[in-house]
Amino acid sequence: MHAYDVFFNVVLPSSNSSKTTTGGWSPRDPIGHGTHVAMIAAGAYVTNVSYYGLARGTARGGSPSSRIASYKACSEDGCSGSTILKAIEDAIKDGVDMISISIGMSAIFQEDFLSDPIAIGAFHVDQMGVMVVCSAGNDGPDPSTVVNTAPWVFTVAASTIDREFKSTVLLGNGKTFQGSGIHLSNLSSSRTYPLAFGKDVVARLTPLSEARNPTATILPTVDVVKYKPAPVIAYFSSRGPGQLTENIIKPDITAPGVAILAAVVPIGQKPPEYATRSGTSMACPHVTGAAAFIRSFHHQWTSSMIKSALMTTATVYDNLGKPMTKNTGNYANPHEMGVGEISPLKALNPGLVFETTTEDYFKFLCYYGYSEKTIRSVTNKNFNCPNISNDKLTSNINYPSISISNLDRHRGVVRSIRRAVTNVGSPNATYIARVHGPSGLLVKVIPEKIAFSESIKRVSLKVAFYSKQEASSGYKLTHTIYIYIYSSLIKFDTR
Repeated sequence: MHAYDVFFNVVLPSSNSSKTTTGGWSPRDPIGHGTHVAMIAAGAYVTNVSYYGLARGTARGGSPSSRIASYKACSEDGCSGSTILKAIEDAIKDGVDMISISIGMSAIFQEDFLSDPIAIGAFHVDQMGVMVVCSAGNDGPDPSTVVNTAPWVFTVAASTIDREFKSTVLLGNGKTFQGSGIHLSNLSSSRTYPLAFGKDVVARLTPLSEARNPTATILPTVDVVKYKPAPVIAYFSSRGPGQLTENIIKPDITAPGVAILAAVVPIGQKPPEYATRSGTSMACPHVTGAAAFIRSFHHQWTSSMIKSALMTTATVYDNLGKPMTKNTGNYANPHEMGVGEISPLKALNPGLVFETTTEDYFKFLCYYGYSEKTIRSVTNKNFNCPNISNDKLTSNINYPSISISNLDRHRGVVRSIRRAVTNVGSPNATYIARVHGPSGLLVKVIPEKIAFSESIKRVSLKVAFYSKQEASSGYKLTHTIYIYIYSSLIKFDTR
């Protein structure tokens, strides 16, 4: 089976027509953003590629056997909502299986889900079985900057990889200073160059006047491979919690998004055909490619099953075997990394999956506070909201992670959350829940032991939170609970 990936931002010309269109709506890719993300997701194998000699090797996308259909939804003036929706509509008419969107409005302008064109378009295509993967945004490290936070969207944060570009400055006194960066200039035509600096660094550079002939040599940039620790959450990657609701954790997952080498549009006198770029735009197609890879093995899996498989098999550890960190060196939390870094090969055999249905998403809209009339007008579906609807109940949709905001620990039973798991592993498998609860809370999974057979493929669970101590008056605590699934047990881990 060949999966299809759709990339907004650029349309690559596919005809042999000699006519050329100029202006913002030319199908050409003026900056190479769409070209870059398209190759990350589904580019073919290309040997001996590099960025001016750096990061040399064989490049390929996450699902090189997939076919790409590209739609230009943005121009130099920005991305209009109507154009985004038209691109999504065209993609559906063309029969795509997956949509990868490396764009998103600022979290400041996200007033609600049903005024967001990406959320609206993604909701409709999800009902058709099409997965939508989106970037989380590049407004980190501030909290509540994550975008594309609708639960029917797969939201991706960015992390570093185990390769660094290091540049070294050698001073005349023999001291060296090393930092991350790329130095490509050829300074061989002269031995010395004047040092220019701005007013903001005068104080730091005044000691240079004390030396008779201060000199420094900038050495060529080198690749540092197997760099540790990695992955690390990128400083620019937008953070949660989402501004619209904290009861769905966003971002969902993390993927490589720093210094990613992929094809670009050649621009300039000596343009490279490949370049390194960073952003959640680059992380997003990593997940799209992984999802297409999984679908090629599991043709009957729904989009939410693939999403669950990737989320429940993600890792929270770096290549030192320690919990993932962020750019400050502190441990990353779920609002920064979601469930962790993708592990596509593990996702092929997740054991159990959490299948989120269209009905779950309808209930989510009800719980969020939309009226039945509004929901029907946007979705074109005749759906009746549950009798009891409030934002707290959004934690109950069958999502692969559990997020509960503002837990009040006065009561004995704090909250009960419901989930249903579907067995996609061995038909006759038994799973046992192991719980590591937060301090002051007892967490129980009911039933603790679940058994599957040829006739029992789906089992409902209840996750109950009990207070172990009396909290002071007015004390509230927010916990985020993640669910990890392994081959022989379910581990409910709290972070």
